[in-house]
Formats: sequence, structure tokens, C-alpha cells
Amino acid sequence: MKKVSISFMMLLLLVVLANCNKKEQVEVEFVKEVTPQIVQETEKEISPEEVQQFLKEFDSDSDSDMDYSISEANNKLSVILFKMLDKDNENLIFSSFSISNALAMTAETTNEEISNSIRSGLRLPNDTSIIRKGYQSILANYGKENKEYALNIANAVWVDKKYSLESERQKNIEKYYLGQAISFDNLQPVVTANQVNEWCDKKTNGMIKKIINAGDIHGRTHLILTNAIYFKGSWEEEFQVYNTSQRTFYNSAEQESQVDFMNINEKFAYTEDDNVQVLKMNYRGGDLSMIVILPRENDIRALKDSLKSEMLAKWNNNLDIYEVEVHFPKFKFDFDAELNEVLKKIGMDRAFVGKTADELYIDKVLHRAIIDVNEAGTEAAAVTGVFMTDGMSPQYEKRKFIADHPFIFVIQDDRNQNILFMGKVEYPVYKD
Repeated sequence: MKKVSISFMMLLLLVVLANCNKKEQVEVEFVKEVTPQIVQETEKEISPEEVQQFLKEFDSDSDSDMDYSISEANNKLSVILFKMLDKDNENLIFSSFSISNALAMTAETTNEEISNSIRSGLRLPNDTSIIRKGYQSILANYGKENKEYALNIANAVWVDKKYSLESERQKNIEKYYLGQAISFDNLQPVVTANQVNEWCDKKTNGMIKKIINAGDIHGRTHLILTNAIYFKGSWEEEFQVYNTSQRTFYNSAEQESQVDFMNINEKFAYTEDDNVQVLKMNYRGGDLSMIVILPRENDIRALKDSLKSEMLAKWNNNLDIYEVEVHFPKFKFDFDAELNEVLKKIGMDRAFVGKTADELYIDKVLHRAIIDVNEAGTEAAAVTGVFMTDGMSPQYEKRKFIADHPFIFVIQDDRNQNILFMGKVEYPVYKD
């Protein structure tokens, strides 16, 4: 058998947990080793018009009646969020399933107009029964114990002790999302934040110890919906530590660095076309894998801009078994963000607005994720927190404050306006 030699010298674009689907072994002709061709990148802000055009084109590929599975909806959302959250020259890791799971539960707690806004933004099917049974089936399957890997997903709805969540809504969360109901006191934000963070710490096996601060909770925080996902798996074809060596990673046109590369020569599922190489690395247990999409040219933006969930499905279907020489970097990093503005831009804006005094709407959505990829395998976790409040959303006039000339400042105790420090700035230097 001839060999395909691949140097994986590009930042990991996407991690996909996919069903393992082996194909027959085939022989291929060795062509050449791929040398990265670097393309200049300059970061730009995505305009609202560009977002709407992208979503219009993206959604035009979907079925008009949105009659598809939760997994298909989640994969579409994953690609949308990837494009929205990605920034040039920065790593990215997030869990669209954690986000959609938490928000799907949120849709169960409020009125029809806001619920529809949430489900539409998540690209979920129109039929509520399909949504509920879909999540119920997925969560029940992920809850099964597997000795080869750990994949744990937990949901909770935190209810302020002074707020009454309708029993039918709570039952739906418990039945279809396996969500545990937990009481909290919004007048004790420090205690509540500690409780939620301890839950996150436990459900992610210590990988994510904190998702909220006491300041995220106020007197009108009636519900907090949380999802946690934890995964740990060993490679089916494990990299040997003694084979790890330093190689050049081409970060961008201006920068390259020496990093630890894991090296192996084994049979893997692989496919390629004129633009990308795609490698599938299985985890033990036969259920989960990592898919790596490597652009032939060092132009991650071009790949990101053209990426669609249908392309991921096509690459998965085109995989065949080859003997592949793999050079893949070790990495470990995390990511966190408030998702309010991103979710508004993808069609969920109504869910963040309260029009009446008693309308329950989204106050804030927080997300944090972490991943560790090494010779033994992968460990990853993500947590999403959705804060629900009620009342009419405050409207504020906009102002600018540009301190580009001398100014006076004070530091005060806000409880009694007692001035603790006072000063003036004419030359704003920063001295260590």
C-alpha cells in the first residue's frame, strides 16, 4: 500500500463529535506533501447587513417547513455561531449543543411569541413535539454509561423561591430535557452564584469552575437555566509521547512558532478535494470522533466564509480508509463570551425584550468552553447559563464619552458618596 503524507500545520478549525462509520480500505497514489501557502489576513468587523445576507443565503438551503432532526438543526446552528464568534488570530472552542439545549429549555418557560423567537433563532423545527422528543431521545442516549469514554450532559432550571414557575412548564423541562429543578434566592446573589458555579464544577469534572458572578443576579432574576456538557475520550490510534517533537506552526503571514506536534503513521478515515484535506480520528468506543478540516492554502478565513453544515455532511460521507502520516499539534485553551448580541443578530432579538410588566424574557446568556488535546486523547467541557427576568426592557439614549483631554477623577464609596481618592490626569502614562 502506498502512503498519503499530510503535515497538519494549521490551526484546528472545527471539532465535530460524529458517529464512527468505517469504510473499506483502499489504495491511493502518493502525490506530494502539502506545503502551506500563506495568505495575508486582515481582520474586519462583520456589518449587520453582511450578517443578514449570510443568514438569508444560509437559511435558503434549509427545508421550508423546517422538518428535520435536532442534530441537523444543531449542526446548522454550530456553523452559524462559528462564523459569528470567530475572530482573526484567535482560538475558538464552543458547544452549540450546550447553547441550543439551554435555550430550548428557556423556550419552555415563557410566552409563545418569545418562545418562537428562541426556536426560530436556534433553527429548530416548527413542531414543538419534534423538538421535545428530539432532545429527550438525544439526552437519554448520551446518558448511557460507556466504559470506553465519558460523555455527560446535565440540565437544570433554577427557580427563585419567590417566583412560581407553572408546574406544566417545569414538568416539560424535567421530562424532555432531564432538567433538575433547583431553588435559589435572588436576594442572595453571592450564595446563588456559588451554588450555580459548584454545580458547573461538578458536572464538568472540575474543568469549568465558574460561569457566573454575583453581579449577574439581581432582584428580578426569576429563572436561571443551565446546561453542562463534559467529554473525555482516548484515541483509538493513540499517539506515543516519545514521538512528539517540535515543528513549525504557521500562525499567519507575519507569524510562525515552534510547537509540540504529535506524530503517528496509521490507518485513518480521510478525504480531500481541491480546497481542503479532511481527517477523522476516532475515539475508543466506536461512537465519537474528531474531524479536522485543513485548508490547502493557509487561508482559514476563506474556508470559514464558505463553510456550511452540508459540506461537513458531504466530507463525512466521502471518507475512506488510508494509511496516513499525521503531524498534529497539541493544544489546550478555553473561551468564554456573553452571547446576547450574537443571538440577537441571528434572529432571536425579540427574546431579549420585555414588552409588559410581567413578560418573562432573556436578560443574559453566558457560555464558557475548554478543550485539551494531547497524545492520550481529548477532554472538553462547556457550560451555558441563561438568565430570565421580567418587566419592560429599559430604553436608554446613547451617548459617547471619549476622555482624550485632561480630566479630574474621584474614587468614592457609593453607599454614602464618601470620597476616598481624588486626582487629575493631564499626561495619561502607565508606569509599572
